[in-house]
Amino acid sequence: ISVGRFPVFNVADSCITMGVVVLLIGMWIEERKIHNEPRTDTLSESQ
Repeated sequence: ISVGRFPVFNVADSCITMGVVVLLIGMWIEERKIHNEPRTDTLSESQ
C-alpha cells in the first residue's frame, strides 16, 4: 500500500512551533519592560 509522500512537519507541528515562538517573544518583551522601568527606592525616600 502506497500513500505517497507524507509531510513530516505538519500543521500541528507548525502551530506548536509558532506558539513557542510567540511565548518566547512575549517573555522577552516583559523582561525588557521590567529592566527599563525607573527604580524607586523607598529606603532612600524615607531618609
